[in-house]
Amino acid sequence: MNTEPENLRPLGQLVNFAELDPKAEILVACLDIETASLRQKATVLEVGFVIRKTNPFYEGTDEFDKEYLYYPSFTEQVIEGRDIQASTINFLRNTWGVEQLRKRLEKTEEYPVRLFAETAREALSACHEVWVNHPNFDVAILDNLLESMLGREEPSIFGFRKVFDIFTMRKAIGVFTIADKSKHRSVADAKWNMSVLQKIGQVKKILYHQWLEERQNDV
Repeated sequence: MNTEPENLRPLGQLVNFAELDPKAEILVACLDIETASLRQKATVLEVGFVIRKTNPFYEGTDEFDKEYLYYPSFTEQVIEGRDIQASTINFLRNTWGVEQLRKRLEKTEEYPVRLFAETAREALSACHEVWVNHPNFDVAILDNLLESMLGREEPSIFGFRKVFDIFTMRKAIGVFTIADKSKHRSVADAKWNMSVLQKIGQVKKILYHQWLEERQNDV
């Protein structure tokens, strides 16, 4: 079943500004994960994302329409042989504290991997754009999780055409300060990325109006 939004293409699929409707409403998601390893087959401890209805310039993204937080089953992943690094667990234990780490691992038993995949896919299927801080980390690990545990035919939780790299974009426009990573909370990090997206939208809007002015001068 095709779940791609039909009313507006993602930013990355636009050929030029002539295809952009500045008054259009789009759904944008920012996503972040926490893992027990830095390898591609890492055990995923937490997946969080926020979704916001906005315009192509991401205005108003300081508010959120929906928040999602998942703890894919730790037990299922360990049985499957997914990766855990002692150094990463030690880091999270020192960051979260032993009791908080224990509580998070206990929560994972509420979310079988298949349930996580189905519900997350349903939520993200309506989004025009999904922004991730490091797609080659977060997206690669999530795709690997679904493929290794649910089979090669299992679709990604979001289409690759709608995935965007917010890390590279924020560096390009000079947003060098980073979120408070001392807590490593996926939803909190996703919210911060949404605020960065607002700044990216401001640059996009400037370029759009420059394009409008140049087009008028050419007439």
